[in-house]
Parts: sequence; structure tokens; C-alpha cells
Amino acid sequence: MEKKLTYYADLHQLLTQQQHTHIILMGDFNQDTHTEHITNLQAQHNLVDVFESIHPGREFSTHNRGSK
Repeated sequence: MEKKLTYYADLHQLLTQQQHTHIILMGDFNQDTHTEHITNLQAQHNLVDVFESIHPGREFSTHNRGSK
């Protein structure tokens, strides 16, 4: 759990340093994007979940069990 908190703290610091630039943050977070850490980053840095804004309420997964 500590690694995850460090990751979000580091990301927050990086985004804070880049306040006056346009940011495109992408990643395969392998978790629900509505967690407290991610929603806090979105609120603090005016980030938008583009997929959610285009497809509100739609479930999305990057993993397909049983695929090769």
C-alpha cells in the first residue's frame, strides 16, 4: 500500500510543477478509476477522464480473461 501512496504523492508533485501546461495523463492503472487517490488528483489538477466523459457509466476493462 505504501508504494501506491508514494506513486500518487509523486504524481501530485509532478502535476503541481506543471501547472501552466496542458497535461495528457494516460496509463493502465489496473484499478477502478473512481478511487479516492485518482478523484483527488482529478479535482486538484483539473484533470478529466476522457473515456468517462464520452461514455458515462460504461464499464471498461483492458484485461480479457482466458485470452492469449
